[in-house]
Amino acid sequence: ARVTTQNVDGLHTKLDPSTIEFHGSLYRIYAPVDQKSANVDDYLKSMYRASDHAVLRPDITFYEEMPQHVQEAVETVSKADLLVIVGTSFQVYPFAGLIDYAPADADKIAINMERINTTAPIRQIIGDATKFFSELILH
Repeated sequence: ARVTTQNVDGLHTKLDPSTIEFHGSLYRIYAPVDQKSANVDDYLKSMYRASDHAVLRPDITFYEEMPQHVQEAVETVSKADLLVIVGTSFQVYPFAGLIDYAPADADKIAINMERINTTAPIRQIIGDATKFFSELILH
């Protein structure tokens, strides 16, 4: 099992360090000018590195940037025998396009508060994912 998340808050990674953070993490800070890492606490005080005033930024995907982990996510999905999509509008690309890389015979299920718009054959469960998984564990 492998999780790929759009979230940038690091919560999935705390549970499973092998999580693919498709859109990066707010807690990894670096200077684009030289790619050197910076401390998140320093960044919260100033968006400039103290030593040379280089601009710092979080390692996340901003609009119109390509996510860093597309190939890794595609490879993971292409080997899946079960794809579970949870809690997403499924409208952000290229993330939403990952479903197209799932094997044709892989089971696909979406658990969401609203239907996701996809042409892929997928079983959709409309409802609260927390409740769904809690009931699943009890059974």
